[in-house]
Amino acid sequence: YEAVYSPARRYLRQIVTKEVEREMPVLVAIQERYRTPGLDMLFVLTGMLGNHTFFFLALPFLHIFGLGQFARGLTNVVLWSVYFSGAAKDYISAPRPKSPPVTQITRSPAHTLEYGFPSSHTTYVVGTILYITYYMLAVWDVSVVLACVLWTAGAVIVAGRIYCGLHSFIDVAGGMAIGAAQAWAFVCLHEWFDALMLSTAGPLYMAAILYLALTTIPRSLDLCPCLIDAFCATSVSLGVFVGAWLHARLPFL
Repeated sequence: YEAVYSPARRYLRQIVTKEVEREMPVLVAIQERYRTPGLDMLFVLTGMLGNHTFFFLALPFLHIFGLGQFARGLTNVVLWSVYFSGAAKDYISAPRPKSPPVTQITRSPAHTLEYGFPSSHTTYVVGTILYITYYMLAVWDVSVVLACVLWTAGAVIVAGRIYCGLHSFIDVAGGMAIGAAQAWAFVCLHEWFDALMLSTAGPLYMAAILYLALTTIPRSLDLCPCLIDAFCATSVSLGVFVGAWLHARLPFL
């Protein structure tokens, strides 16, 4: 890393790595004190609500049920969470908490091949919950109680990343920051962005954005699946808008 990365990347990596090492005794203590078979099952199952497979299965139904702009917005929040969290992981290249001494509890061993900072699950969860909360309270006028239930579920998923030994506190904090920033950007700009993408030259705009995104994404020194995930996610984002663009002009499709 010292020979390959720029001074800025080395500096950020050193900061995050030192913080992860500093947090190790706390992470070990959490597992030693609170770990039970029941909590293992709870956090493993809730963690599956923030992975690629869940969104792969769930997001299409928003479009099938005709939720239009909300569906496109939420899909983009999720897909670009994959891109931005993956880009940050590869740029900083900070390791996950060491195992051992912590025990990594997961049904998706591929996650352990990725770098640690930021937590992708946290990025997805915070981004999607903030975006959904905006629609619940500002557009749909849904009860605050339902929003609290949504946030409680999100908190369980985020807490599970630490309990399962897959992330440190700084990883989770980084994921929260990226997720919140992205949700805020999509809430503020989505109507404009949606109109732009559905305009006559919309697919060309989207293709240009994806080209810039994929050609500027950082490359890591180690083999990390983040680059492949980013390529897949942005490609699906292009497909969503091309499909919506075609449907607006050829509704029989």
